[in-house]
Amino acid sequence: PSFEGLATLNFEVSPSLSEVLNYERSLNLEAAVASARFQATNNTIVNYKREAFVSAADNVLVLRFECYPIDCRVEISMQRLERAISSKPSQQHLVISDDPKGKGLGFAACARLLNTTRQEKDSKNKLTAIGSSTTFLITGVTSYTSETPVLSCLEKLDAAAMYNYVELRQRHIQDFTSAFGFTRLSLRESARFVPSSRQDIDTEILDTGVRVAELGEECVWQNKSKYLIMDPSLIALSYNYARYLLVSSSRENSVAPANLQGVWADGLKAPWAGDFHLNINLEMAYWAAGGAGLGQISTPPLFDLLNRLAESGRQVAQEYYGIPRGWVAHGFTDISADARPLGENRWALCVTCGAWIAITVYELTEFEPSNCTNLKSLIKHLQGSVEFFLSGYLIKINNTLITTPTTSPENSYRSTIRNKNASRYIWSTLARAPAIDNAILYRLFQVYEEACARLNDNCDISNYCDSELVTKAILAKSQLPNHGQPQYCAHQQNMTTTLREYPFDGDEESQCLADAGHRHFSGLWALMPGRQISPLDNEDIASAAATTLNIKMMNKGGHTGWSRAWAAALAARLHDGLQTQTHLVYLIRNFFTTNLLATHPPLKPIDAFQRQGCTTCFEADFQSSRPISTAKRKSNIRLSEGMITSSKDVFQLDANLGLAAAVHEALAQSHRGPVNSIELHLLPALPPSWTHGHIIGMRIRGGFQLDLHWAHSMLSNISIRALDKFSHTLTIRTSPSNTQFVSNSIENFTGHLILLPSSTFSSSPPMLSYPQPHLTRVENFKPNFILDLGPSPK
Repeated sequence: PSFEGLATLNFEVSPSLSEVLNYERSLNLEAAVASARFQATNNTIVNYKREAFVSAADNVLVLRFECYPIDCRVEISMQRLERAISSKPSQQHLVISDDPKGKGLGFAACARLLNTTRQEKDSKNKLTAIGSSTTFLITGVTSYTSETPVLSCLEKLDAAAMYNYVELRQRHIQDFTSAFGFTRLSLRESARFVPSSRQDIDTEILDTGVRVAELGEECVWQNKSKYLIMDPSLIALSYNYARYLLVSSSRENSVAPANLQGVWADGLKAPWAGDFHLNINLEMAYWAAGGAGLGQISTPPLFDLLNRLAESGRQVAQEYYGIPRGWVAHGFTDISADARPLGENRWALCVTCGAWIAITVYELTEFEPSNCTNLKSLIKHLQGSVEFFLSGYLIKINNTLITTPTTSPENSYRSTIRNKNASRYIWSTLARAPAIDNAILYRLFQVYEEACARLNDNCDISNYCDSELVTKAILAKSQLPNHGQPQYCAHQQNMTTTLREYPFDGDEESQCLADAGHRHFSGLWALMPGRQISPLDNEDIASAAATTLNIKMMNKGGHTGWSRAWAAALAARLHDGLQTQTHLVYLIRNFFTTNLLATHPPLKPIDAFQRQGCTTCFEADFQSSRPISTAKRKSNIRLSEGMITSSKDVFQLDANLGLAAAVHEALAQSHRGPVNSIELHLLPALPPSWTHGHIIGMRIRGGFQLDLHWAHSMLSNISIRALDKFSHTLTIRTSPSNTQFVSNSIENFTGHLILLPSSTFSSSPPMLSYPQPHLTRVENFKPNFILDLGPSPK
């Protein structure tokens, strides 16, 4: 099953416009209202305004047209490339629908005229109104949620039509702002250097597309020093936009979690079938949810998918693996929560991916330790995943537990076959105990132990967990390869040390970095999103992780939007603010469209590896002109292929949301320690161009809320509020000069406070460092909550 666009809405405004002036489009992120304003000449100057919003409160899209000083005629119609019958139940209603009679998904797309000065009678395929202001309501229903889509669709419209436009707008804004919460990031006091050729242009009027295009550009200041444009406020805007996107795509009544294109899929066949990728993308979409204060609002659809996935995964465990206890899921699933390995092994056979999504859901509960309801319902899924691996899947060889058959997601390794005359290579995907499996299982066993302890200590619920299984899970951590710890790989030629992705398979080079530029950072899972690697615990392992990341970057790694967002988060976990900045700037400059939607570029095989037989070795195909800006809209594919740019880049939501996670990791890390004894590290990876800024309302694991301010790259003000009664110990890492005012800034906390110095770990290789790019300018900054979309594309 694939997400697909319901219908295309067309509108035409007359009288015709001879010349358009002062065109401006924008999206207000705090109100979730999109608008367009412009003037046009038609013997006189006419002012036009369009406004649109999708109201979760009333389940409708509201579209408003205004013009002054004359009346305008507005005509709307809906169309679909296939399976659509048009009807008009009344002069105020328009419907296109299809009833496949059990052979597919039935649907209805409906429109209604809310009010107007006067209405024209027209054909059955259109609604037409004349007046100074006209409002249309549009909604849709499918047979996935209703047995009678057309009837339900019309009922939604008529229920919303009980309110006038002002009331609908107020209800929408009240609902959205309540869901959006009050977490805010501001970097507008930091520098945005403007090239000397544009010194006469106020940065306030630069549209978002211009800012994206200029980001990272080299320019010369006063014909002397060279600088790169960093535009920190564009990073802040992208962060706040990510929160908007998550709230807009994942709420309590959403039929599915946020994913890939999700609710924005507008063609008949979404890329990758619009499914859920459990080998990074779905998890990344929710990495930032807890810290952004959106856990309660955005995660119910993810919980629901996990519930259904675990249920279907029990059958897969029995029928595919012959294991009677527990559940398993693989690399991909869909709206039906299919847990089977879907597709070829090289893409699908990620046997620990079900455990990964269960871990992700558990870690969201760490922001609300006293929510026993969620924890109790989640325990059975963690237990079921542990049962699968310890009840038959893991194989014990020399007292070591290994996974097999399995894969390192979408990657492969190389074996060298040598004979007297020549050598040849064989690339394979099926593996034994790749690094990602070991890291996920270590975290799974750890999480199960922690969750059971929380249930007993915080929720006063005993005998709910299988105590014998908990004991087995604790023992199993030490029985994983290398006692569950990442394994080194020494490179004699250049005297460097990296981490192994394939400890047991392939030749020596391939074990370390099979495809050195591969988009998946599976060998670094233990660093992020895992928690085994930290510069504060073992600098040698952290250095090897940093070297691994840097080698992958030098070999064209991070060549998709989500991959580059992951690289930024990895750099932040290594306390490397400069590299975090580098990756975030590269992410926006190379993978964001002019409306800040992130993309996945077209890929092409790497010639050298392809000749050796590698079928998983790809790199980005950046031959098309960039930065990407124009939607692909040839007439013959206009309705069948959507959200794809003219350079064939495909919109992919998880990179937007991954950026927000990387920002959190740069500003405040709270992943170390169990949930009742969290360690909070302040400004661990502050990018050098973010000299001034603040984040308000950020949530911290353990049940804390953080307001953090900094100036001249130093902590200047802080407020920490305990929101949960189960936080027993809080350790804060900060500069020794800040300890006094930090200790006085904590509210409602009665536990034990420990203050420690910040990390001094350094991992940035000079070859990858950007020059320091910023000058201090505090005036004329674009607000962080208005997305200026610039002129309308032709």
